[in-house]
Amino acid sequence: MKQTLIRLAAPALLAGVLPAVAAAQASPPPPMEQRPVRFPTFTESELPNGLRILVVENHALPVANLNLYVRSGSSSDPEDKLGVAAMTAGLLDKGTTTRTAVQIADTVEGVGGSIVADVDQDNLTASVNVLSDQLPLAFELLSDVVLRPTFPAEELETVRGQQLAALRAALGSPATLASRTFERQAFGTAHPYGRRSVPATVSAITRDDVAAFHRAHFVPRNAMLVVSGDVTPAQAREMAGRFFGQWSGGAAPADAYPAPPARERAEIYLVHRPGSVQSSLFVGHPGLTPDNPDYYAVQVMNMVLGLSGDSRLEMVLRGQHGWTYGARSRFSRLLGGGAFSASTDVRVAVTDSALSELMVQLRRIRAEPVPQEELDRAKSYLVASFPGTVETPAQAASSLAATRLLGLPAEHLTQYPQRVAAVTAADVRRVAGQYLQPDHAVLVVVGDATQVLGRLRPIAPVTVFDVEGRPVDPATLQPAGGG
Repeated sequence: MKQTLIRLAAPALLAGVLPAVAAAQASPPPPMEQRPVRFPTFTESELPNGLRILVVENHALPVANLNLYVRSGSSSDPEDKLGVAAMTAGLLDKGTTTRTAVQIADTVEGVGGSIVADVDQDNLTASVNVLSDQLPLAFELLSDVVLRPTFPAEELETVRGQQLAALRAALGSPATLASRTFERQAFGTAHPYGRRSVPATVSAITRDDVAAFHRAHFVPRNAMLVVSGDVTPAQAREMAGRFFGQWSGGAAPADAYPAPPARERAEIYLVHRPGSVQSSLFVGHPGLTPDNPDYYAVQVMNMVLGLSGDSRLEMVLRGQHGWTYGARSRFSRLLGGGAFSASTDVRVAVTDSALSELMVQLRRIRAEPVPQEELDRAKSYLVASFPGTVETPAQAASSLAATRLLGLPAEHLTQYPQRVAAVTAADVRRVAGQYLQPDHAVLVVVGDATQVLGRLRPIAPVTVFDVEGRPVDPATLQPAGGG
């Protein structure tokens, strides 16, 4: 039998090699030289009826993507009809005056394409994706579902059932409970971002409600058609005129965003979830308007704080203490003003420690200058990752559409790398002091109140709610399984 001998390196040799290896691992290689970003060719135009058209041209692959954005999302739900925008999106491809739901699905699938509609807080989007030789069919289908939906009663009940099931599942998630509680407390229920649908509101929506939402919000001056891929601007405009040129309607609905409630101090909102073995933490406050010129400096500051796995929140909460699998922070961008938030999930036993440390890190970045090496690393990451966000025509079109729908010029996106690279340490210190407000923040904890309430009280005043959002008297709390 043949034997294989393994010789171990001499201890003296290892003594010289191992420190060098450790040093190499501790010091990451310097960032590569930045390469210029070649943003795809794009054009903008407008039909006589007010429909804006954005075309991102790229002929590398024979595919085409159509996205019709209606600038009315869930924040446009009437206060007594929360969920109607999502219901409208779910029903767009479930029947028109010319096709049934089955015929729509068979038509688009028959050419290897797809059709989908979705909604977020600010926009409702209907999309059709096809091979580029099917572009006329894509325009025909998109115009059909957007302009001529019939909202069949039987389809409405199917979609309602699906949305109720998804909503109940989401409300069983501690992270979802935390974010919804945060929005309600940070923005207030008078603000559209402070209201969210619940099963009772979705159950009450009627076909007439959906039809009324469609009539009010699906008007050309409230929409943007985005075409990307293997298509020319001339093709896109000709087909847009052919299929959407007769679309009519009044002015775009006016936006109404009242000021969020002023907050004199940080406060904890504890959502009692009996038996939870983890606590979900969500800390923040209202943030920036979309047109704030400090956006780029805030992005760099947040990269240092908590935007990635190399940021401070992750390195401290996970790396140093081992309290969590991940911690992140973000500044959302919304028409009515976004929010700053930092979030993580931790073991119940360290709920108070993690929340306290999170607050320490928010105060630290306000109080201390960011070291140049940390600043350079943050800017390098943001600049180097930007090309990946606009790599495909669909990605570039989505990013451009988001920028334009916020009312910002295209240069706000196309000059992103240069503007990020120009941010200084002084800029970061200034915006941290101006836009991070830990002493006026909403602190949400979703967990077992019987385990954490006493340890949270030294951090900030605490108000307790149940998972339905109803106030709870702390004196009535019973441990899970208790009598």
